[in-house]
Amino acid sequence: MNWQMETKPRAKISVDLEKCCACRCCELACSFHHHKRFDPSCSSIRVHREDGKGTLEISLISTCDGCSGEKLPWCVRFCSSGCLRVVTG
Repeated sequence: MNWQMETKPRAKISVDLEKCCACRCCELACSFHHHKRFDPSCSSIRVHREDGKGTLEISLISTCDGCSGEKLPWCVRFCSSGCLRVVTG
């Protein structure tokens, strides 16, 4: 299943949930980029997995700025499974 999230500076991030392993590297990268600490509660991207139900959700909250000034959003750059990518056009 693929879907897209739009961040404030119009960067579109595509998410392939079939590839996501819910490692939460994206959350750690985001929190470190913005707050200089590895703390998923400070992240603008959230990964929620419920093993009992077999569900996985990834969402961006309003604090996401698409890592303005960076070549790639850090969540995309450090995604270990390659499920996040920037969509151009």
